[in-house]
Amino acid sequence: MSNPDPKPNPNPKPSASPDQPETISQKLARLDQAVAWFHSDDFSLDQALTKYQAAADLAHTIEHDLDELKNQVSVIADLTKS
Repeated sequence: MSNPDPKPNPNPKPSASPDQPETISQKLARLDQAVAWFHSDDFSLDQALTKYQAAADLAHTIEHDLDELKNQVSVIADLTKS
């Protein structure tokens, strides 16, 4: 008998292909899912530290990606002013 209401995977694999890096939006979606796990019925204190560290690492990666994007936008903005 199959489970009629499957729970979302708290650690989904990135949907980006090996040839294409994962987008910021995809990373944010994974972070949202990781945070949702902490509020779900699947929460386990035994797994909490590992999942928290993975989410914190992902948040750091997203912050880095956003900083890079901001720098690229600044360069483009400066070029268009000339």
